[in-house]
Amino acid sequence: MLPQIGAIVVNHNTREHLRRCLAAILADAPAQTIVVDTQSQDGSAALVRRTFPAVEVLEQENRGYGAAANAGLERVRAPHALVLNADTRPARGALAALAAYLEERPRAAVAGPLVVDEGGRLQATARRFPTPLEVLLQESGLRRLLPKASAKRGPRSVDWVLGAAVAVRRDAVLATGGFDETYF
Repeated sequence: MLPQIGAIVVNHNTREHLRRCLAAILADAPAQTIVVDTQSQDGSAALVRRTFPAVEVLEQENRGYGAAANAGLERVRAPHALVLNADTRPARGALAALAAYLEERPRAAVAGPLVVDEGGRLQATARRFPTPLEVLLQESGLRRLLPKASAKRGPRSVDWVLGAAVAVRRDAVLATGGFDETYF
């Protein structure tokens, strides 16, 4: 069964990253792929139309990430969407895994995938809001005297997820007003 997830890539002047990102996305056969291009001057939109004809290109004024993500969410028809920056490359099977995660948890509106850098190092992409003690330790410099906490893997509840790669339940996010369009 094909994943019930669409892919939305927010792009601004990152043509070569976009090419690699789309190749990785399309290897997973998403229900739909949309590139929201925010007035790129590097030929990104033309590249997508020429090289990836199945990908929908939505060109719009550069009003920032939040507005671009919302424009993509308005167009995607799948119940779930993976919203990505163009400099990301989802691993094979990631879209199906994220769609399955959201399907199995009907109360979850957002899922942040594991993100690693080019060297395979885990990136901090989801956290809880800091407690007063954590703020005190950080601001006083005492945090550096404590052992480093290892990044947690696996599903857990968090207060925020990094927008560079985020899977969402489309209707839930749109019902709450979508991405914050004041976030450029």
